[in-house]
Amino acid sequence: MLASHFISDQYGASFFIPGYRRWALDQDMGAAYQWHYHFLQHLQVDYMKERWVLKTPPHLAYLDSIVNQYPDAAIVQTHRAPMDVMGSTASLACTLHSAFSDDIDPIAVGLSEVEYFAEMIKRGMAQREAMPDRESRFFDVQFSDIIRDPIAEIEKIYRHFDFEFTDIARSAMQHYLDNRPREKHGKHHYTLEQFGLNRDKHGPLFSDYCQRFGLKD
Repeated sequence: MLASHFISDQYGASFFIPGYRRWALDQDMGAAYQWHYHFLQHLQVDYMKERWVLKTPPHLAYLDSIVNQYPDAAIVQTHRAPMDVMGSTASLACTLHSAFSDDIDPIAVGLSEVEYFAEMIKRGMAQREAMPDRESRFFDVQFSDIIRDPIAEIEKIYRHFDFEFTDIARSAMQHYLDNRPREKHGKHHYTLEQFGLNRDKHGPLFSDYCQRFGLKD
């Protein structure tokens, strides 16, 4: 949706353009999220539900704009040790870039991804901390907890935001989990070293975040 407003991480994810990503982080996203709002209105014109569930990591850099446009937004922030994720993120970026280029440098991609995500998390933390209603607006979920018992964690989310958690919803979630095991389509194999990354060198980029949310860097 944001891509059709021409400020979106879809471009940074699809192409190796770190300069564009740096530029996008500094933009006022007010108009972009207003477009986002109208886009959702268009999608639900004949099919309106109580709420939308939207997910993408780059939203984290623009929390102020999101809350300004959606003052009743309920934000679930999931957490995982960043260096456990960066190898997968870099691998995905290389795969996406390869659809448009035959010249992929995995080392350059890895460095670009780790720097971008570190800056995005830094900005998101600062914006969240400045919100006076952050305790009620945000709910934090640890990756290990959602993997161990997803329905229990989702029930906590519903309770925090005072959403009704019905037996029908619980049953539908359990059915989904039973029919879509995590590694149903195989396991994604990668290493940090493939992308020039290592925990000792790049982990400190996320040290404030890890300390704040009790994660290992």
